[in-house]
Amino acid sequence: MSSCIAKHERNSVLLIVIALIIFLLYDFYSKTFISFFSSDSLLLIHILLEFLSIAICFVITILGCVIYPLTKSRYIFMFSVLFFYVGIFDGFHTLSFSGMPFDLNPDAATWFWTIARIVEATGITLIFTKPDKAINIQPLKPVAIFLIVIGIVVSVSWYRSVVFLPTVLPASPNLPTECRSNVEYIISLLRTITLVIVVYRYRFAKSLAGIYIIQGVILALIGELIYVIYNNDSDPIIYHIYKVAGYFYFLKGIYFTTIRDYFNNRKSAEERFTILFHTNPCMMAIVTLAGKYVDVNKAFQENTGMSRDDIINGTISSVNLGDGGSIAVKLRQIMRDHRQIRNEEIHYVTNSHERKTAYMSADIIDFGINKCALITLTDITERRCLEREWLRLERLNLIGQMAASIGHEIRNPLTTVRGYLQLFQRRKDSITMTDAAAVMIEELDRANTIITEFLTMAKNKRSEFSKANINEIITGLLPLLSTNFDQKGRTIQTELGVIAEIPLDTREIRQVILNLVKNAIEATDCGGTITIRTSQVNQEVILTVENDGKKIPPEVLDKLGTPFFTTKDTGMGMGLAICYSIVARHKAKLIVESTDTATKFDIRFDY
Repeated sequence: MSSCIAKHERNSVLLIVIALIIFLLYDFYSKTFISFFSSDSLLLIHILLEFLSIAICFVITILGCVIYPLTKSRYIFMFSVLFFYVGIFDGFHTLSFSGMPFDLNPDAATWFWTIARIVEATGITLIFTKPDKAINIQPLKPVAIFLIVIGIVVSVSWYRSVVFLPTVLPASPNLPTECRSNVEYIISLLRTITLVIVVYRYRFAKSLAGIYIIQGVILALIGELIYVIYNNDSDPIIYHIYKVAGYFYFLKGIYFTTIRDYFNNRKSAEERFTILFHTNPCMMAIVTLAGKYVDVNKAFQENTGMSRDDIINGTISSVNLGDGGSIAVKLRQIMRDHRQIRNEEIHYVTNSHERKTAYMSADIIDFGINKCALITLTDITERRCLEREWLRLERLNLIGQMAASIGHEIRNPLTTVRGYLQLFQRRKDSITMTDAAAVMIEELDRANTIITEFLTMAKNKRSEFSKANINEIITGLLPLLSTNFDQKGRTIQTELGVIAEIPLDTREIRQVILNLVKNAIEATDCGGTITIRTSQVNQEVILTVENDGKKIPPEVLDKLGTPFFTTKDTGMGMGLAICYSIVARHKAKLIVESTDTATKFDIRFDY
């Protein structure tokens, strides 16, 4: 861009030098120039140049009307209004020539031209006294109609009163009137002030538009100096050549550059949006206010399990996310209230029947010529799992504190009572109470077991890690699993894959496996199968205990691992809580999946 600016700066200097050379040589060759044309030909050239400048004025106005709603530029709006008025005044000036429709006297016609020049020079100076900024004029149509009416009314009023104004045309061709001279000096001063302002601003913000505007101001100033320094019959011709050239560079600087910059910036913004949209890790979708999908990003496809072709041109209702219509309801709220929503929690189900939780945000955006909703779904399923895990760990911590403070105090009297009950059993005179004593001892042992579990969880000791292979631990446990558990016709099978050695506390992993297998046996009907499986996927070693028992209800699944939560009549609800605690110490993940045909506990170890 800087090299392009430098090139245009050099071209600008060359253009100005040529314009100055023509200006300096003008007095020497003006009479020669006039001799080539008759007075009628000069008048025709004058009229053509006037119409050309009028055409540029109205082109500036029309382009401004088109571009302003897009850019909201103060320069665009002010230039459109200014050159509309200049075009009207120049139009009355041209149509007042001899033989034209209005056919005023030459002095009256010149006043229209003079007013156009004063308005144009003053307006441009005022416009550039302040930097460009966005202005929002609403409603635009009534404002435009009002300005047009004002312009026409002023022009017609001026047309009716122009004959009463002072004389501006000289009595002698080489002797300008005082009024005319003052007007030329004022306009030249305004041009000079404008040039100083635009050059000053260009130094701090170089742009192609700035170069074109400087060129336009310099050409207009040179044209004005022709009237100040020289005075002959060819002045209008040369002046109008500079005027048309100046207007052209104004048009090029304010409009052509603005249009190009606007569409370049828009294209760049669209490219950035497309990149951000499709690479965003959050689920994003663009939906019309009628509820039709226009586009979705890659994350949306991955999280829902649907392809882009399945979603595009579908509606919120037809593309079933299993959200119970909550997305459609919120979209209708956006359409009704024309407001944004932020982080409203919703639930949806993927094609793989996985239930997920997300925060939904939505904004109304302009997408092409339509209003659309940009929907963002931020998956917080894992966050919710972590929150539940944190609450579970808090409960475990509370239990640990309780166990640490009361465990030993309860255990000591229980030991004393058990000892006396054993002595009571040995007494010959209490033979009838032996069975009752046995039941009491059994219940005391049960209470002692609960306290032991309490103390196990309360221990905050460090695990003793060493490199070990889970397959070897499982192989060592198989005899114990076969003899110590009442399998009641259930089959325990192993599927041991090739896995790496990982840091483990062998004793704790043995306890986890025993607890999971024991639970699996209790959950499986007679003739069922319990499978112990190991595998290695990418950077994870996976230990799986799977059974073909009944499906675990969702409300129970969410509570697994909570201390004292159990669905068994005689269970204590501590086994899985201990498993979760051990898995957490190994920085692993315990994932439970339950379907109509099987329930699977996966422990995933990173290595």
